[in-house]
Amino acid sequence: MDWIPAVSSTSVLAILIFLSRHLIVARLTNAVKHEYDSKLEQLKAELSKREKEIESLRQVGLNGLQQRQASIFNKQIEAVELLWAATCKLHLGKPVSEMMLRVKTEEVSKSISYDANLQKFFKYISMHADMKKMTEIDPNPARPFVSKLAWAYYSAYSSIIWHYVLQANLFENGLGDNLLETKKLTKLVSVALPHQVEYIEKFGVSVFGHLLEELQNKILEEVDSMISGKYLDTSGLQKAAKIQELAQELSDKNKDLTG
Repeated sequence: MDWIPAVSSTSVLAILIFLSRHLIVARLTNAVKHEYDSKLEQLKAELSKREKEIESLRQVGLNGLQQRQASIFNKQIEAVELLWAATCKLHLGKPVSEMMLRVKTEEVSKSISYDANLQKFFKYISMHADMKKMTEIDPNPARPFVSKLAWAYYSAYSSIIWHYVLQANLFENGLGDNLLETKKLTKLVSVALPHQVEYIEKFGVSVFGHLLEELQNKILEEVDSMISGKYLDTSGLQKAAKIQELAQELSDKNKDLTG
């Protein structure tokens, strides 16, 4: 019977080891779970903080973008008003264009240098265009904020008005209109109003005054498209660039004539 206590001691020890092992495993599991839960809560808190920071930055960005868009829109409105005001000032030269439409300019150019009465007649016509008032408003500050095509149509409109005003002024001073760049003006108007090419080729510069109202409407259409958020396609941009190039050449030539 001496082996019974030994067996009993061994059994008790085995049971204790078994219980101890499970207790240790349980404690380790709880400790790991606690640490994991703590880390998880910490990570969640950090993520929540980051999300709030990102949302705050996003709101700041959106507010900044909205403010920028509002600022640009206000600038566009101001630019539209300026461009149209300049167009209306140019309109003061339209009576001259209407009177010059009735003149056979080729015949006038042949005799204007020695016909004093004819010079007086064109002096009377020139009086109907107050060039000082026509240039009171400088539309150039509006250019960065209006569409390229709106500016191009304005340039075409301006070129026609000034063509007639300068033509009358040349005749008034006994000079022929051969100093004017009629070929460039013809090309400019043809690019601006391609559907009128046949009409332009048939009658030439002498009928450009009849196209002024259409160009005014084109300016208004582009202004409306700009305000409503529509954008030019590639062909529209190319057209605008070509019109502007020709208009600039004419403008430089006109400056040379007027000193």
